[in-house]
Amino acid sequence: QRFPFLPEDFDHQYFQSAPADQQFPYLKGGEAVRCVNMTPEGSFSFAVPQLEIPITYRFRDRNVTMEPKLDTLIVEPDQYRFIATWRVMVPLGRKIHNLREITVGHPPKSTAPARTASGKLHFSSINEAIAWKKNQGKPADDA
Repeated sequence: QRFPFLPEDFDHQYFQSAPADQQFPYLKGGEAVRCVNMTPEGSFSFAVPQLEIPITYRFRDRNVTMEPKLDTLIVEPDQYRFIATWRVMVPLGRKIHNLREITVGHPPKSTAPARTASGKLHFSSINEAIAWKKNQGKPADDA
């Protein structure tokens, strides 16, 4: 009785379409891939991209930041391309409305203070708070 959730004993291999000998642990990025005799030129080579992109989930009562994992790599040597998919999973619980925002990437460098889940201003240092107050809450010029 977990609908719409998956059963507790669900086997995630159900979604795996690659044969067992073509499955790998999570790739980290930087791995060299070479396909031989799969193109008119004879080979197709590339390095798996290495990305560091944090994903931040802002819930009503907490923030969770995670790094996605590269879990799918589709190689199309005849098209001289590959498709990479990064995924991250955060349990939402039964109250999905507690999730307020998802941010992809590093936060922008700014003199504006961050806001906590309660809406209060947050400064990383007293100097940041003083600079923000001097500018009356306006971002400082980068000149």
